[in-house]
Amino acid sequence: MRKTLIVVVTGLVSGGLVFGLAACGGGGSDSGGDKVSYAYVANEYSNEIYQYTIADDGTLAFLDTTTYVPHPGPAPMSIAVNPTGQHAYVANFNNHIAEYTIAADGSLSLLGTISSGENAPGFITVDPNGEYAYVKNEHGERMVYQYTIQADGTLAFMETVAHETTSVDTIAIGPSGRYAYVSDGNQVQQYAIGADGAFSYLGSVNDVSGSYSLAVTPSGQYAYKANNSRDNVSQYEIQADGTLGFMGTIACGDSPMSIAIDPLERYVYVANDTSEDVSQYAIHAGGMLSFLGTVAAGYFPTSIAVDPTGKYVYVANNVDGNVSQYAIKSGGTLESMGTVPAGSGPKAIVTFAR
Repeated sequence: MRKTLIVVVTGLVSGGLVFGLAACGGGGSDSGGDKVSYAYVANEYSNEIYQYTIADDGTLAFLDTTTYVPHPGPAPMSIAVNPTGQHAYVANFNNHIAEYTIAADGSLSLLGTISSGENAPGFITVDPNGEYAYVKNEHGERMVYQYTIQADGTLAFMETVAHETTSVDTIAIGPSGRYAYVSDGNQVQQYAIGADGAFSYLGSVNDVSGSYSLAVTPSGQYAYKANNSRDNVSQYEIQADGTLGFMGTIACGDSPMSIAIDPLERYVYVANDTSEDVSQYAIHAGGMLSFLGTVAAGYFPTSIAVDPTGKYVYVANNVDGNVSQYAIKSGGTLESMGTVPAGSGPKAIVTFAR
């Protein structure tokens, strides 16, 4: 039987995801008290991965081993953690993926790198079963690169799948691991995932142009897409065949960059880079969102993540070089808990537990 954690990945997201709970060693705790929560931040200008533990009160603290690990970069753009919390993968703008092992204390050690084409990979995600990784390139190629995750955590190239439009922004995979959704500038491409991890095309959804970040709820019933040039969020129901049913849009702040869903599926949060704030929403029966207001973030917030317990939210502020920390209050609104330093140009943040 597979052992699966839920990963909260919202790097440039993401969407992406690993949820768990924590305790001991200064990490946040679950009712069983046997897991520790961590956060990693990929810094695109200083080529570093900052490593943190998440304390019981939700604050981030640098790992005792080292504040950061030098990264083979340049320009790490997105980071994903596998469901067991044993390996991490970073997409770099110089056309490769860096592979890491995660030690028992949460620290990273470089395993190696693997090519990801010639057009600047900008996003990476791992399937919920930890068997496959998928990478989208920032420029030129209309391709999604597909990899098998081997027993030692390294990636083995499978093949590419042609994408139907000129760009790929994020890739979101449903919790069953059977369906994938690829957002681009104008639509969402839908794919079934075969037993071998390969994508097969299901068609596209054309609703609102200017999409950037896409996330699927932990239940796999709904998906939400931040539309960067339209300042709104598209809402979808995921139908029995894996395709998306459009349910309308709801307004958000200016130029939304990243979207995150809490692991208990109660709230959605959107980081808006131009208005420098976070839009907050409640998820209602049927998947429709209601607006809860905004809370201030830093300068150019590029990535947002919810912690594995669903109690805290973190925003990577690209220009400020720090991470904003928030507590999720009753009702879903966020309360600021200050900031912690990151490197130069934090681009993506991911939280997980093990």
